Amino acid sequence: MELGCRIHSLDRALRVLQGRHRDMDVFPDYICDKKFPGHIVPMVVDGKWTCATGEGRTLDRARVEDFKTRKFEG
Repeated sequence: MELGCRIHSLDRALRVLQGRHRDMDVFPDYICDKKFPGHIVPMVVDGKWTCATGEGRTLDRARVEDFKTRKFEG
């Protein structure tokens, strides 16, 4: 998880250096509207990281936007 976070942060840093900003980083509608198919992936369940299916979950678009703001500020 830590290595993945570092890779993601480096990718974001390179994009910012190229002039990208949070408004250009847009997820397609299906990311927030389509229910998760249920593959086993790392996720937070009851406040702890675990591997679970997450079947039926969707992303909260407002929380995704908040995450993007914090990610581009940091």
